[in-house]
This record gives sequence, structure tokens and C-alpha cells, in this order.
Amino acid sequence: MVYLFGIREISFFSQLAKGATFSLWLPGVDTIAIVITFVLSLRYGVGGFSKKDYIALCVAAIGLVIWYFTQEAAVALYLVIGIDAIGTYLTIDKAYKDPMSETASAWLFSSVAGIFSMLSVGSFNIVLLSYPFYLFIACGAVPIAMELGKRKLR
Repeated sequence: MVYLFGIREISFFSQLAKGATFSLWLPGVDTIAIVITFVLSLRYGVGGFSKKDYIALCVAAIGLVIWYFTQEAAVALYLVIGIDAIGTYLTIDKAYKDPMSETASAWLFSSVAGIFSMLSVGSFNIVLLSYPFYLFIACGAVPIAMELGKRKLR
């Protein structure tokens, strides 16, 4: 969860720098949701770090350093997507192994929000469409992993 701090903000500001307007709602609201989830996880979360978590944090840190030196909004956005994908992989893995640890409806709503965010871009701009498309795919993968995990347990 820690890796998400900064990641969502980078996506917001890199899209803003590339001219996004209405499509900024998704990363903006997503940032607020992550902060609320983080605060609640401090009290109610499972806790602990695995080897995968440490690797993900190291790769995320490397990505942020690369972005710092490139100073390009599009590069920052694609690094954010890559870094977030690492964390999403960890979430998908957890959701598959422990399907009841996630809330499918929240992930489905986030996936649908990605679709609406893509529609709000207004023109075909690959940079502005990339993050909402990624969220559509990534957030949609978690409930699928949950369902596959439930089937495996049966």
C-alpha cells in the first residue's frame, strides 16, 4: 500500500501537464480513496512485508528516480503505470490466494471509472488515455483473480 503514495499524485500532475481536464477526476478521486484506505489499513490491515513487497518497493523507487532525471510528464506517467502494475500484481496475487481479503465491488467500480475517464478525454490522445485504460484493466483484474481464487477453494 505504501508504494501508492506519490504514484497517484504523479499520474494526476503528469496528465495535467499534458492538458487533461475532465479525465483528471479519476486520478484525483483515486488519490483520495488510496489515502483513506491507507489510514484504515493502519488500524484494520494485516500488516507485514514479504519478499515480493520489498522487491516491488525497490523497483518503484528506481522508477521514481528515473522519472526525476527525465523530467518529462509522459515518461513519468508511463513509469507510474509500470510501478502501479507491480503493486497491482501483488494485489492480484493476494486476491487469488485470499479472495475474501478484497472487496470486488470497489475494484469493479474503479474499473468502470476507467472507462468513463477514457470517454471524458474528448479526443484520441494516447498519453491521456493510457492511465484510465490501465486502471480499467488493472482494477478489473482483481475481481477476476478473486473469482478464480474462490473457484480454486471450492
